Amino acid sequence: MKNLIVTAAGLSTRFEGLKPKWMLTHPSGRWMIVEALSSVDFSVIDKVYFGFLQEHLDKYNCIDGIKLCFKELGIEDKAELVALNSPTDNQPHTVYEVVKQANVKGSILIKEVDNYFRFDVASQYFKDTTDNFMTYFDLNNTTSINPSNKSYVKFDTDENITDIVEKRVFSSTFGCGVNFDLRKNEPYSIYSKFDFDVPVGKGEMGTIGDTWDRYYVRVLEMRESAKIIRQACAELPGGDVHAALPKKIRPNAGEVYGRYESARGDVGFYIMSNGKNIPMRVKMRSPAFCNLSVLSEISEGWMISDVIAILGSLDIVLGEIDR
Repeated sequence: MKNLIVTAAGLSTRFEGLKPKWMLTHPSGRWMIVEALSSVDFSVIDKVYFGFLQEHLDKYNCIDGIKLCFKELGIEDKAELVALNSPTDNQPHTVYEVVKQANVKGSILIKEVDNYFRFDVASQYFKDTTDNFMTYFDLNNTTSINPSNKSYVKFDTDENITDIVEKRVFSSTFGCGVNFDLRKNEPYSIYSKFDFDVPVGKGEMGTIGDTWDRYYVRVLEMRESAKIIRQACAELPGGDVHAALPKKIRPNAGEVYGRYESARGDVGFYIMSNGKNIPMRVKMRSPAFCNLSVLSEISEGWMISDVIAILGSLDIVLGEIDR
């Protein structure tokens, strides 16, 4: 019996009262739980157990929505919802409670609901084994990661996990060593027509991602920007440069999330409309505000005078963080 246990019973320790992560809307428009499981090869799995917190099911009245997620994933016939009456202490505790409550028999694979990874290797191994196992990927062995996998573990000298650091910073500031750019990874506008590189820090004068690395990435970015401008000027069509747009826009009722690559990273806008020309709600994701959140982490152990250079390398805009 091959079982997949999906742990979705966590409570946010940083944002009390926030909806659980699996209910958050991914930029694709789908619930995060669907996005996180979209690459799983369910053909090698006999049963899928979802460990939810009963408190969330009652508060958000979301059982019908969960069933739609099962249908979208094509697992209605093998999915089982396990409602846990009390919050668990951590993921292993959630797995234990699901196994005990659902009387799970056979080998198990564990999957979180707030990250995404390719399942090819895992599914083949799971198909051929009767044991339990865990998959992991060493970010030091790649130049490109999916920023959705935003949990990073810290180890002590004996390689025991001492802390899990969660950051959501994807920009040139964090891009020293991480090859990610919305214009390349999720092209929009006409960026797919341009030939340009995504500068990545290499630790040439010290450690990957240090202050000098962040500075040099910005220098390289200016060169790539000049390259894009030259290509755009060469292909610039004739005619009016002003687009014919209405002065007022009345979008259909609903919600949408859009984002683009700015000089300091990922800028996002969440807009909720009731069909009128004034939105019901607008929320902006500020890259400078997010980038600033890593200051305490990267400044630890340095002198106060060093913080000036470290803060400068983050290149924040005060208007974005004054909120």
